[in-house]
Amino acid sequence: RWVAAIRHADPNRDQLRLEALWLYEAIDQPQPQLLAELLQSNDHRVRGAAVRTASHWRAKLPAADLQQIATRAAADEHPRVRLEAVRALAEIPQAKAAEAALVVLNRPMDRFLDFALWTTMRDLSSHWLPALQAGKFNVSDVNQLTFALKAVDSPEVVAPLLKLIQQDKIPADRVEGVLAIVASL
Repeated sequence: RWVAAIRHADPNRDQLRLEALWLYEAIDQPQPQLLAELLQSNDHRVRGAAVRTASHWRAKLPAADLQQIATRAAADEHPRVRLEAVRALAEIPQAKAAEAALVVLNRPMDRFLDFALWTTMRDLSSHWLPALQAGKFNVSDVNQLTFALKAVDSPEVVAPLLKLIQQDKIPADRVEGVLAIVASL
C-alpha cells in the first residue's frame, strides 16, 4: 500500500520506490514490475541500483530476464549503470554474457569499469574461451576481443591472438603490445 500511495508528482518518487525495492530485496520477495519500472528511471543511481538488485535476485528471476536487463544496462549512457551491468553479467555462466559485457568498451571507460570488465572476462573465461576456440564467440570488434584475451592471462589465448595478427585485424600501433602478451604467455 505504501508503494502504491507514492504520488507520481512526488519529486522523490524514484528514490522512495527504490527504497521499497531494497525492502523487498531484504525480505527476498522479488517484485519484477517495480524492478522493471525502476530500470527505466531518469536517475542513473536508481537504474544502477535496480540492476544490482536484479543480480541479487538472479535465482528468483528467469535467467533470460537477468541477461536481458544486464545486456540493456551494459549500453546505458551512465558508467555506474554499465558497471553494475558488467558485474551482473559475470553471474551468468554463458559466453553470451561475456559478449554482452564487452559492449561497455563502446563508450567511455574509467578505471573502475575497466577493472570490473577485466574481472568479468576472467570470471567467464571458462565459458567464452571455448566458444572462441570453436568459432562461436560473436565478438567482431578487435578492441573488445583483445581486451577479453588480455584479461584471461592464459596460454590458451596465444593461438587466437596470433590468428588476429596474421589476419591483420590488430591495428599496427597495438601489434607490439599484443606480441608482448603472446611472448609473456
